[in-house]
Amino acid sequence: MSLALIPGSFDPLTLGHVDLVTRAARMFDEVVVAVMVNGAKHERSGGAFTFAEREQIAAASLAHLPNVKVITDDGLLVELAERIGATCLVKGVRSSGDFDYEYKLAQINRRLPPCVESLFLPADSAYDHISATLAREMLRYGRPLDGILHPAAIALLNSLRA
Repeated sequence: MSLALIPGSFDPLTLGHVDLVTRAARMFDEVVVAVMVNGAKHERSGGAFTFAEREQIAAASLAHLPNVKVITDDGLLVELAERIGATCLVKGVRSSGDFDYEYKLAQINRRLPPCVESLFLPADSAYDHISATLAREMLRYGRPLDGILHPAAIALLNSLRA
């Protein structure tokens, strides 16, 4: 059985992420989406959502995919991959800058036991302008999230923020 791991801070999980997970779910028997702590990102942006909220948003957005499971983890990525039996990390890339960053991480992850391969999927052009930063800004200014977040995530956010 093939198991892929898609890690990220997902603050929040966007339609671009949903597209990435959907595509990976067609390629692997099982996909685990891991909502993780990214200390560098958290220090820069402060994070808009709690760990639990990010997990809820991801789970709501991906509920339609039967072979996808959402978990949380605050440890080392390769250790999580080993614990769950993942042999592949799937990463989305929107630009050459994303690729350069992810490529360097992939080289590190291949050298740490256990060796985990990385698969880079280019963003669909319909979603390459969407980011979690954009979603947080739209929320901050009370703007609509249609076309940025999954409808189930928008409904969940409306109930959380009510």
